Amino acid sequence: MADTPDPQSPTMSASGFNTDVTPLGERALRVVLKNVIARGDEAESNYLEVKRPLEMASKGTIAKIAKFLLGAANRRPEEAARHFHGYCVLVIGAQKGSAPGVPRGTEAHEVEDRLRPYLGPDFPGFEFTRVPVEGNNEVLFVIALPPKDGQPMFPCRKTYQGDDRRDALEDGAI
Repeated sequence: MADTPDPQSPTMSASGFNTDVTPLGERALRVVLKNVIARGDEAESNYLEVKRPLEMASKGTIAKIAKFLLGAANRRPEEAARHFHGYCVLVIGAQKGSAPGVPRGTEAHEVEDRLRPYLGPDFPGFEFTRVPVEGNNEVLFVIALPPKDGQPMFPCRKTYQGDDRRDALEDGAI
C-alpha cells in the first residue's frame, strides 16, 4: 500500500507543487503553467520538461519533442507513477516570469505526422493540448502517456543532427 498515494497527503515536488493530479484539461495545465512561470527551468524533473518559445515548424523542435516522448515512454512504470499518475509533461512557450507562448496555429495532426518517422508505428499515443495566453499566442503541452509494465522499449527510428549536440537523435538508440 505504500506505493499508492494517500488522497489526504498529496504527492509534492521539491517545490511544494502538487503532482498527485492527472495533467489533462485546461484547469490542471494552468496549475502546471503557473508552477513553470514561478520556477522556470528549476521546475524541470523526470515528469516535467520546460522549453522557452520554439519555432514549431523547425526540424530541431520536432527532434526535441521526439526526444522528450522517447524518454518519457522508456521510463520505469513504478517510478513514473510517483508523479502526475505516470504522465509526463512538456511545456513549450513558458519560462521563469512569463509565458509568451508560440503563435497560434500549430496543429496536432501536423506535429504527429512530423514525429512519426522518429517514433515509429508502434509508439504509444500522446496528448497535444494548448492553453491560450495573451495576444495571439498559446502555450503548448505535449503529454506523454504513462508507461506500462511489460511494454517493450521504444527506440528512436530516425537520426537527427542539429547545431546543438544535445538535440541529436540516433536511429536505433533508446
